[in-house]
Amino acid sequence: MARAAVLAAHALCGGANTLPVPSTLDGAVAGAVRAQLEKKQTAAVAVGVVAGGQLVYVPAFGNARLDSTFAVGSVTKMFTAVSVMQLVSRGKLSLNDPVSKYFPKLASFGPVTVRQLLNHTGGIPNYLDDAVALGKNVTKTTPADILSSVSARALDFAPGTDWSYSNTGYVLLGQIVERVAGLPLGEYEKRNIFDPLEMYHTTIGPDPKNKPVAAFNGNPGDWSWYYADGDVFSNVADLARFDAGLMQGKILPPAFFETMQQTVPFATLTPGLRDGEGVFVIEGTQLRITGHHGGMAGFRADNEMVPAHGLAIVILGNGGYNTTPILRAALRAFFPSYSMERNLGSQLQYDPAPEVTKRATALLAGALAGHIDRTQFQPLASIALPSDQAVAKSLEGFGSLKQVTFSYKLYTSAGPSYVYRAVFSKRTVSLVMVIAKDGKIAAFLLM
Repeated sequence: MARAAVLAAHALCGGANTLPVPSTLDGAVAGAVRAQLEKKQTAAVAVGVVAGGQLVYVPAFGNARLDSTFAVGSVTKMFTAVSVMQLVSRGKLSLNDPVSKYFPKLASFGPVTVRQLLNHTGGIPNYLDDAVALGKNVTKTTPADILSSVSARALDFAPGTDWSYSNTGYVLLGQIVERVAGLPLGEYEKRNIFDPLEMYHTTIGPDPKNKPVAAFNGNPGDWSWYYADGDVFSNVADLARFDAGLMQGKILPPAFFETMQQTVPFATLTPGLRDGEGVFVIEGTQLRITGHHGGMAGFRADNEMVPAHGLAIVILGNGGYNTTPILRAALRAFFPSYSMERNLGSQLQYDPAPEVTKRATALLAGALAGHIDRTQFQPLASIALPSDQAVAKSLEGFGSLKQVTFSYKLYTSAGPSYVYRAVFSKRTVSLVMVIAKDGKIAAFLLM
């Protein structure tokens, strides 16, 4: 049950509330969150909705309070990207600057540009996969040590020729901001983003004064491993202020926010989802949605905007729950004809791939029996999953598995996403499995 649901508008950055708040919003969001709580995938969820520059809806569910702070994971990258774009807008650096300008000793990374760091097209290896897989993330580190750990590695591909998600690129961006601004990244963000927008519950790392919600069914390790790619804690009201401020040009000139939404035209990211400079963009026929998802062991976050309508939806919680049904429920409340399928339209592909269906069926059967073959998952994806026992317990009410049938395929930032209809004796749900370039599973979700 929700702790509270505030439907009265609260001004964030000014501006009229031009998008009517639907009467169905509370029921739709509450139902979607309740389904996640019942699956024991999370213990606390908070949601915030911005319409026309105002916070119009802010409920808290489970153990969450209205002011609860959570780890936001890779939503942190939006703050790093805005910091970079602020410096670009002030003429302090250029998106075309090479890494070598700021890090002449990182020879193999030298030709990669700031823009390519922002949109993950530089080919820089991702440090976090190895750190998590080898258990290194439980001890303290520094940005310099992180960069040193990968500095001897070659680029995964020539800059600008392909796409691969790189947390290392955002460590570099954070360090570039520090060198250009002459301030620690956290202090720069406080002065130029958090304080101007009155984001007083937003901190770099967990802050006991803001009573952060504990991780659920996962241990992210030491927070020093996340830095500019994932170390921020915030609450829904503060992220709502950030979204409103960004859409209204309060912290970044509108032209530079538009630049952030210029997407990478590589086929590996389409159809469905494209990467911009610090944000991902769903370029649909119904809605153009801009934002970033955050996921790490123990937490999930989603921060999405529909700039054309002045709408933002913030979802913060702990555990390995799925933010997508909550996001879709909120979008459908405002736009009743909206669906992911209609929005993507012809971008969806029919590619049954029987071998992938067989793989998905076997994994689901194993999960039902309490034995997940984690060798098939990428390290971060495996760690993000709850324990085998917790997953099996969440499936107890589904009954026996009867059939898994292919629905459609689409591309996401992590790789091709296969969507199935999973029929159990007591319930029918959607199953989503994302296959990364290395053949490992990047996501495995029931919705």
